[in-house]
Amino acid sequence: MEYGAIEHESTCSKKARHSGHDYRGFSESHWEKTLSDAKNDAIEGLKISLKKDLAVAEETVQVKKTKLNSIITVDKSDRTAIGKLIDEMTELEKEILQKRYEHMIKVREILTPEQRDSYDMRILAKSHGIEVMIKLCTFFYGEGERDSVEC
Repeated sequence: MEYGAIEHESTCSKKARHSGHDYRGFSESHWEKTLSDAKNDAIEGLKISLKKDLAVAEETVQVKKTKLNSIITVDKSDRTAIGKLIDEMTELEKEILQKRYEHMIKVREILTPEQRDSYDMRILAKSHGIEVMIKLCTFFYGEGERDSVEC
């Protein structure tokens, strides 16, 4: 992120939705720019709910990681305790993933088909890098159109 974006981001409220970037400093996707106020409010509600749902589980994972690291530093580490902590962390991380993907499904249900296309491309780009985003834009919109379309 460029220095100007960070400086500008610090002067914006977290709910700011204006041209150029969202509150995290990322540029907004096409689907975000085309949301009606009602859809935006619904999605913001889902985001808040997700953050609340994940806060305890994510903090618990961090506490367990710290405990695991302290057990590992003892001369005679308790392998049973280590295994139990790893199992507990794995269950929590599974729960976190399930909640995140359930959130994505709920967001998709709110969006129009065109918004879903843009949302889906953003998800794929995050998981595979920007090269995939460019290829998807080219595939859906054609080589000459890609530069004029916001994916």
